[in-house]
Amino acid sequence: MKIVLALTALLVTIAQDTALSTTQELLHSDWALFKTKHHKQYNNDEEESSRFQIFQENRNMIIEHNKLYEQGLVSFKMAVNKFADKTREERMKNKPTTRHSNVSRSSKVGRHSNVTRSSTVGRGSKVASSSTTIPPRSVYLNWVEEGYVTEVKDQGDCGAWWAFSAVAAVESQVRWSYPKLISLSEQNVIDCSSKYGLKGCDSGTLHHTFNYILIQGINPEAHYPYTGKLGTCSFNSSDNYVILQDYSDISYADEEGLKSTVNTKGPVAVEFDASLDSFIFYESGMVGGRVKGVASQLTKVFLRVNKNRCITETVDDASYMIGIYYDSKCSSEDLNHGMVVVGYGTEDSQDYWLLKNSWGKDWGEEGYVRVARNKDNLCGVASAATYPIQPTVLGPRL
Repeated sequence: MKIVLALTALLVTIAQDTALSTTQELLHSDWALFKTKHHKQYNNDEEESSRFQIFQENRNMIIEHNKLYEQGLVSFKMAVNKFADKTREERMKNKPTTRHSNVSRSSKVGRHSNVTRSSTVGRGSKVASSSTTIPPRSVYLNWVEEGYVTEVKDQGDCGAWWAFSAVAAVESQVRWSYPKLISLSEQNVIDCSSKYGLKGCDSGTLHHTFNYILIQGINPEAHYPYTGKLGTCSFNSSDNYVILQDYSDISYADEEGLKSTVNTKGPVAVEFDASLDSFIFYESGMVGGRVKGVASQLTKVFLRVNKNRCITETVDDASYMIGIYYDSKCSSEDLNHGMVVVGYGTEDSQDYWLLKNSWGKDWGEEGYVRVARNKDNLCGVASAATYPIQPTVLGPRL
């Protein structure tokens, strides 16, 4: 009997050691793949060791969250992404929090232009006025599918979310009368707007960004490319550029007002609480191509070691679980990021907003995120929503 017990104990120990060894192998394999995929390089072994520990903690947190997702206890998946080797403090370094409330917002509702641009009307392609009637889409709307949204961009380590959010909204408005999408230059705004209250990659607001574009104008990205850092202003008024007639706010926390504006006016720039780990590492599937107009069969890349190869598996959308972002800890007043609302819909009886982010196509749903709608203004999506009015393209036709 003693021999049997001893053998059993030995087998248990071997199994535990084997499981631990396999777990460690997977961890180091994931670390190697993470560094390769995201082109990570560190200054020395000490820094790499520190980054590895941060990566391990974030990875463990993501694994535990996804166990809850598989049990149906949370509504979305998370994934290791390019932020996995950074601490929360590092991720929030260039994202100062601005507090918005009903009191602070109410004074901003309405029109903001102190400069009349009527003298420029007729020099270029004037976008249809805000009174233009667009057929209502009360249940589902996706401006990406309609062809009114530019490609997802990546702001990198520069904290100029305000430029990416505001510029994305202007790009979509320009498309109303222009025959094609024009990608405009966030770098132009970053470099040239310090006297308008913007601080390069450090801080800014949607209002200040729209004011700058209204008064000074913005060049196309093709003529003023993104560098991801503050540079010398190179705005060229003899080149093509876009100006605004005005911009307007949506009432504080008014999700129905936001939906109506997205429906009748187009994409809307919003501020957002993006500070939670659950949002930073958000990754959720898509179903039937409805989220972004993709093919009905989806391809997902599983990064795992198999004779040093990455395996690509095709997954039927019928078996590819979906999720909509919801976290009750998300603040509706303390906002630190900006995106643009490009649509809305309902999936499995859950209303959602479709937002375009500026963290690259390798984040979230190919750069987009679906956020729970009609959930008490989740993450402040309707706390500081602003949209541009009547952009005009000046200069030679692009």
